[in-house]
Amino acid sequence: MDTGAGPGQGGEFEDPRGQDRRGGEQECEPGGPDGVADAGGPVSGVLSRLWGDEFSPLVRSVLDVLSTSVPVPGMEEAADVLYSTMFISLDGVVSDPHLWHPPFMSEQSIAMLAEQLDAAEAMLLGRHTFDDFASYWPGQGDDVPLARRTNELPKFVVTRGPRLAEWANSSMAGADPRAAATKMKRNYEHIMVAGGAMLVRSLLAAGALDEMRFYLDPIVLGRGQRLFDGALSEVSFQLTGRRDLPNDVQYLAYRPGSSPAHG
Repeated sequence: MDTGAGPGQGGEFEDPRGQDRRGGEQECEPGGPDGVADAGGPVSGVLSRLWGDEFSPLVRSVLDVLSTSVPVPGMEEAADVLYSTMFISLDGVVSDPHLWHPPFMSEQSIAMLAEQLDAAEAMLLGRHTFDDFASYWPGQGDDVPLARRTNELPKFVVTRGPRLAEWANSSMAGADPRAAATKMKRNYEHIMVAGGAMLVRSLLAAGALDEMRFYLDPIVLGRGQRLFDGALSEVSFQLTGRRDLPNDVQYLAYRPGSSPAHG
């Protein structure tokens, strides 16, 4: 059932489609900071702006790729994870990717994003990313790449308020990222984090983020919000996926806390 976007009820949330996927309770305890500001999510900025006339040739080629349903080589079936997907520069900047990522885009990278989005059963967003998405995606038809899946996915927003903008299948998840992630994992197996640096860092610090997926662009920006700003330390990772993409972009997937400790 499409409940649209409505105000939270004391920090609780329900599956926006009226389903309990795993039979667990569907509450999200309030707590944490008042909302989570974020930037540089997987399609925040880039994919909410790239479908204009400037990128129409790429859009047409991407539509051709997606319509043929060609398997993406090197992609493994997703494990049961809460995973983030971000564009990142060599110096760790993740903010404003619409300003620097487009030259590095390719049919293959967009197809990978589409495949990851199709595998997701729900989306966890920070408030800023949600507001950005909600101002764009509801008005896009199914012929726009990623639009249908983005609009139909259940979306849970880490925020204390105020009321969310109207967008189908959207719900408030309270202000505590860890509590929101814990409740979502009871109902969904594949959850995409469409938040920015602050939300990802909060989930990582809480031990709630299972995997980080990066599209590493060969550029040094020198300014902008970096994913790791010194708030986290001694966090080890294990490489779980890697693929070379056109334009010298590297796709990298890491799981936290799995690498041998240095000694």
